[in-house]
Amino acid sequence: MQAKSKIHTQKALWQAMADVQKYPNWVKYCKSVSVTEVKEGATFHDVTTLLWIPMKIEHVITKIKPHEEIHFFLPLPGGAKMWHRFSFKQEGEYGVMIADITFDLGNRFYNATVGYILEKRWESLLRQGLPGLEDVKRIK
Repeated sequence: MQAKSKIHTQKALWQAMADVQKYPNWVKYCKSVSVTEVKEGATFHDVTTLLWIPMKIEHVITKIKPHEEIHFFLPLPGGAKMWHRFSFKQEGEYGVMIADITFDLGNRFYNATVGYILEKRWESLLRQGLPGLEDVKRIK
C-alpha cells in the first residue's frame, strides 16, 4: 500500500510508525503496548484484536533507518508469521509511506482468505487511523 500526505512530511510519517507506544491512540485494533526501547533487534508486545479476538502479539524490530525505513517481524499464534515493512520518502509537498504487509499463515487457503482480511484491515487502518493521509491505495 502507498499513502500520501500534504500534512505529514516523510519524517512525521516515519515518527508515527516508530513511536510504537502511541499505537493505541490511533491503531483502532491495538488496545495496549509494552515496549522498553525501539531499536533493531528489540521486541515489544501489543494487545490487539486479531480476527476479533484480543491477543498479545510479539513484534521484533528487524530494521530501522531513521526517517527512511522501519521493519517488524511478528510471530503469530499457530506458527503463522507476518512482516510489516514501512519505507518513507518526500515527493515535493507530499510525505509518502509505502507499507508492505506480508503473511505466511501456514497454507495457501489461509493466506488467500485470512491474509486478504488482514490486508484490508491495514488499508482501513491507514485510511482512518492517521488523519491527513489523502491518498491510500494498494500497489504491487
